[in-house]
Amino acid sequence: MASGPQGTGWNQLVADLGAQFGDRNKRKQLADDFKLKHGKKGDGKDPNTTPYKFGRYVDKGTLLSSENQKAQFSMDAGTRHWDGSLKLLEYAIRACLTLDPDPKEIIFKPPQEDTGASKAKAIIKNAANVELLTVKAIDDAIAAPGALTIEVVCPRANLRPPPP
Repeated sequence: MASGPQGTGWNQLVADLGAQFGDRNKRKQLADDFKLKHGKKGDGKDPNTTPYKFGRYVDKGTLLSSENQKAQFSMDAGTRHWDGSLKLLEYAIRACLTLDPDPKEIIFKPPQEDTGASKAKAIIKNAANVELLTVKAIDDAIAAPGALTIEVVCPRANLRPPPP
């Protein structure tokens, strides 16, 4: 899935994430579920919680419908398949979902393919459409009015056949 958006499940995943983060009530429920699984700050430091990781959260959630999608996503959501922006993506999602009293809206743009890339990347922007390249920039954008925007850019598709 981190390789190429077409036929890999990224399009549906991004649409599902967009629906969850775009609707205030769904976002609030998602944030409540997130805090139960990953702790009040998403760091897994509360009893019976685990630290948030993008792949682990999506895999354990209901956003992927088949075991094949979950297995593919688990492989593709690791740092081996992403540039350094994966950490910023995880930070932005964690910070938005743990914001009280209302979690911050995130707009997920349809994934794009970069045929020259060897790894996936996330482009995170503030309400003024400025790319956020640091944790501080993300914190400042979360404190400001308006939604964050996230776009996943994938390398060329390397589709694996479904299991028999």
